[in-house]
Amino acid sequence: MLSETTGSLIDDDHLIKALQNSKEVEEDIKTQMENSVTAMRKALAARENYRPLASIASKIFFIVYAFSSLDNMY
Repeated sequence: MLSETTGSLIDDDHLIKALQNSKEVEEDIKTQMENSVTAMRKALAARENYRPLASIASKIFFIVYAFSSLDNMY
């Protein structure tokens, strides 16, 4: 639009509205990206809370699996 405009850029209302709209869209996208980063950090922090539980569950699984070599009942 900038390259197609003839005359003064200030006088072109359609161009000014398009630039303002672009600016608003940019601000909305920036806000959404910031919200996404915040949500990602919260999800990663919540995931880290379950890491000790997963480690214990893994150990229990392999211990029970090793019981089968002792007796077929397990």
